Amino acid sequence: MNTASTTGKQTPPTPEKVLFLGSGGQKIGPSGEFDAMSYQAIRALAHAGIRTILVSPNMTAVQTSAGTADTTYFVPVTPEFVKPVIEREHPDSILASFGGRTSLSCIRMLANEGILESQGIRILGTPLETLELMSDRIGFCTRMQANGIPVPAVAQVRCFEDALTAVTQTGFPCLMRTSSANGDTASAVYNDRSSLATACAQAFSRRHTVLIEQWFGGWKEIEAVILRDATGTCVPVCLMENLDPVGIHSGESITVIPALTLSGADRERIKAVALLCAHELSIIGEASFRFAADPTSDRFILLEASSRITRSSLLASRATGYPIGTLAVQTALGIPLAKIPNPQTEAPFCQEPSFDYIAVKTPRWDMDKFGALDRHIGADIKSVGEALAFGRTFAEALQKALRMTGSGFRGLACNNFKFKDIREELAAPTDLRIFAVYEALREHWSNERIHTHAGISRHFIQCMREICDTERKLSACKPQERIAPEDILQAKKLGFSDAQIAACTGLSEEEARALRKEYGILPSVKQIDPSAGELSAKNCSLYLTYSGIADDIVPSGKGALVLGSGPFHVGSSQEYDWCCASALKTIRIAGKTSIMINCNPEAATTDPALADRLYFEELSFERVSDIYEREQPEGVLVSMGGQIPNNLAWRLEKAHIPIFGTSGAHIDQAEDRNKFGELLDLLAIRQPAWTEASTREDAVLFAQKEGFPLLVRPSYVSSGAAMSVAWDMNSLRTVLKRAIDVHPGQPVVLSRYEENSKEIEIDAVADKGEILVYAISEHIENAGVHSGDATVVLPAQRIYLSTAKAIKKAARKIARALDITGPFNIQFLAKSEGIQVIECNLRASRSFPFCSNVFRIDLAEIAVRAQLGLPVSRIDSALLDFDHVGVRAAQFSHSRLKGTDAVPGVEMTSTGEVGCIGRGVRDAFLKAFLSAGFRIPHKKILLSTGPIEDKVDFITSARKLRAMGFELVASSGTARFLAHNGIDVQALAWPLEEKKPNIADLIRKGDIDLVINIPKNNRESELKNDFSVRALAIEYGIPLITNIKIAKQWTDSLEWFYARGVEIKSREEYS
Repeated sequence: MNTASTTGKQTPPTPEKVLFLGSGGQKIGPSGEFDAMSYQAIRALAHAGIRTILVSPNMTAVQTSAGTADTTYFVPVTPEFVKPVIEREHPDSILASFGGRTSLSCIRMLANEGILESQGIRILGTPLETLELMSDRIGFCTRMQANGIPVPAVAQVRCFEDALTAVTQTGFPCLMRTSSANGDTASAVYNDRSSLATACAQAFSRRHTVLIEQWFGGWKEIEAVILRDATGTCVPVCLMENLDPVGIHSGESITVIPALTLSGADRERIKAVALLCAHELSIIGEASFRFAADPTSDRFILLEASSRITRSSLLASRATGYPIGTLAVQTALGIPLAKIPNPQTEAPFCQEPSFDYIAVKTPRWDMDKFGALDRHIGADIKSVGEALAFGRTFAEALQKALRMTGSGFRGLACNNFKFKDIREELAAPTDLRIFAVYEALREHWSNERIHTHAGISRHFIQCMREICDTERKLSACKPQERIAPEDILQAKKLGFSDAQIAACTGLSEEEARALRKEYGILPSVKQIDPSAGELSAKNCSLYLTYSGIADDIVPSGKGALVLGSGPFHVGSSQEYDWCCASALKTIRIAGKTSIMINCNPEAATTDPALADRLYFEELSFERVSDIYEREQPEGVLVSMGGQIPNNLAWRLEKAHIPIFGTSGAHIDQAEDRNKFGELLDLLAIRQPAWTEASTREDAVLFAQKEGFPLLVRPSYVSSGAAMSVAWDMNSLRTVLKRAIDVHPGQPVVLSRYEENSKEIEIDAVADKGEILVYAISEHIENAGVHSGDATVVLPAQRIYLSTAKAIKKAARKIARALDITGPFNIQFLAKSEGIQVIECNLRASRSFPFCSNVFRIDLAEIAVRAQLGLPVSRIDSALLDFDHVGVRAAQFSHSRLKGTDAVPGVEMTSTGEVGCIGRGVRDAFLKAFLSAGFRIPHKKILLSTGPIEDKVDFITSARKLRAMGFELVASSGTARFLAHNGIDVQALAWPLEEKKPNIADLIRKGDIDLVINIPKNNRESELKNDFSVRALAIEYGIPLITNIKIAKQWTDSLEWFYARGVEIKSREEYS
């Protein structure tokens, strides 16, 4: 029953000012979906004439870009910071279903403290009681059972004996759910009493209760996404189906939209239950319901529900074209779905979408970034992003989606993966599970046998078998034979790329492409049409398929083609999406047609409203060329989407496809270490000694000449992929192999690893070689920490004037030599003897959003205007002289990646970032680290300060901590040193020692709430030395510092906080 339509209450007044809370830095689990949906929602409120106040420290989120919300605060999303914002801004409403767990937790605390009621703030949309109920596992299941909806048996237990009692109801295997101190939840399945006993012993050592739940592993997993308004109108948006059975997290599984293997009757029953739940829970806006369906009967179970914006919400939105973020806001404002027209079809949104296409989502993992990480996938999420592909067949969409991940896959076919034991790989899946299925097909396993071991539907297995059969047929062609056109067409309908066809037949990719075009085999452009062609659609969301007959659109013949950044992954997160969104806005303001190519459903730039045309397509040479040839735009913009489009620049230019801005040849000159090194020598700009080694022998000779340590890396990669430090000959052999594996057949670059150097960056925009605007930032950590993991200060506060002058001089020389038009970034090392250039990227860097927000000048906009040949002016550096400072801190996801070490190094491991502005470094630094999950300590601080030089360096900071009243505990060596210097400290034994008191005991008891653990150096043996302490800190959600300079800055910021508090001002107040 719909409460809103039967209580007789008057419709509440339209809000005038709405408060939005962001989700913080991007992490594994909560990702870009909150930014993309919130961006829709804020625009919808603006369209309704309602002011918005946004609290979010994520400067890379498109929702925080200037001109989106009316007022933006870059501060932590916690009650301590949100309360002052409320008192300053006086909002009358708040949206609780956006911003994920971070936002909801803050809103719940504000409500419990009476802040919302005392300030007259009402919650729009789904009631807070419903949002809280869905977070209460026991309460939710009880409520659903009372309404006759089947749910798992679940019990909250406090000891192993209680768990055994619960298992009498759930049976084995059972699911254990736990929550950590930082709010993350984890799940694991246990098959017997022994494994459950071990798990309980570990769980109850750090928490009071866990949940034991009935397990439905092996059942089919289905998710229903719905919309409901306050009148009770409820619309199923879509049903989606995981390729993997229950037991693998939906974020880890390939997902298919619409669900293909349900019977019509099952489909209707599941939708009916989802709608019943929505009514019972008084949902207003969006909700998703996850079901387990028994593949051997018509039985199904409601596993979970969410009335908050989730990854599934955004996936459904992108797959159907329904702007769920916008609709959630409009329904929260009381507008019925029947009165909201779909601008694509002009039909109201109260109609269920239809499908004449198939959408497939594939996860993106970065397992290789985290050395000791267990690659097995299961009930917890490890993926860092996802890709979404469209096609007319499952096979076509699947192969496209696998290529789209950017992980180097050719598709499902032609990868040549080998597995020691396919049966084991299917039963205990890893991130390569789908390729194990394909290998089983190659080895002539039957569909039934694969289904038995993997639990994947026979329908999907048969579709993959067709791919395998086609690969065999193509591979059987003899070199002298000309491939028949019908064979190429069939392969293309099954998602084979030109490169795959070439790999099968012995042709080059260029030859395969030319032959296909000679046969007249070209893709068709199709709309992502929610009416399946029943209505006249005006949809700018498009995809290419070889199963079409005609195009749904006519070529634009003008404008700019913008290449996106693909799925989020380590090294390429929301920052490049921010840059692309700014580019699209700039192109539109300039009166030009914007055409976007991206395949990331979590990206704001895959919102159809941002571009005139959006292609949900691959960022490959083949597909970009296809779209360019079809659309015939004026040129291609490769500089905003990070490394993926940048890698295409030279090849596109050689194919006579015009590139806006800096030429492809000059981009290649900067990316190719050999060419760039020669340029620096020609310009008389210093650089660390380096060489390009084609053989191991070359590398050894360089090491013998230059000595250790050495930095080893492949070329043409971002985020420091496979970048490692070799400390001796043994480690050199190991890291060489890893670098070679990334780019087989390509040389490896070795350079001197300069210890105890300061790292400084310049981000700039140039026009025809002349710099228009620049920003010089510094890392707090010494060089050796990847720039994406480093803590960055802007403007640089602690560099000499002569150093700044030398950096600007070198940047001008490079800009002129490479005739740069557009964005670029140069990284420098600074020591007493001067500066050295270590890297130059002729594209927007990950710092562009940060610099733009701190300076309040959109660097991406200036760059795009220059690249399009529009009028641009040089920014007077005097205008960038202001009295505030920005600090950017990395957001890590260590709690999701068990077994990995938390010590940052030369290879990037952070999954996102936060940024804050303050009156000085200490103020901005404190807010940034609080935004990244740190807390003001109130208990004991654990110190283990590493080598003697760091121990000496930290003496003053240790005295400051004691002066602030903190109780210090330390490892034995650090305790002796501090005591010798007159600092009161308690000595603790190492976790692996049997002595008491012990570090591990105090961490488990909750007596420590900050760990400062500095490794002696970056050698592998030393990194392992204190690993157990760092692992315990992560497991118990305790803030962890592993760098001595960060430890000192944190101490200084705490001292500032206790003396002066923090500054809370909006971006708009900083001049």
